[in-house]
Amino acid sequence: RDSLYTKLDNIARCESGMNPKAYNPAGPYLGAFQFHPSTWAGMGESGDPRDRSYSYQRDVAARLQQSAGWGSWPHCSAKYGY
Repeated sequence: RDSLYTKLDNIARCESGMNPKAYNPAGPYLGAFQFHPSTWAGMGESGDPRDRSYSYQRDVAARLQQSAGWGSWPHCSAKYGY
């Protein structure tokens, strides 16, 4: 069974190619996990996720997944069956 971090790596690969500096102006969605600024702030974070390392972003994504589930990444979680 895949660990949470292995699953999150799959989500990041799907969302951004695992690029912690990724930007999607359609959101705006930021970082490897394509955080919306309000989601990032809602997790108690400040600033821009792209200023944080991939591993830091993944830790925040793990907290988000544990509090809100896989629905935070609907397309990519469905792709992997999470």
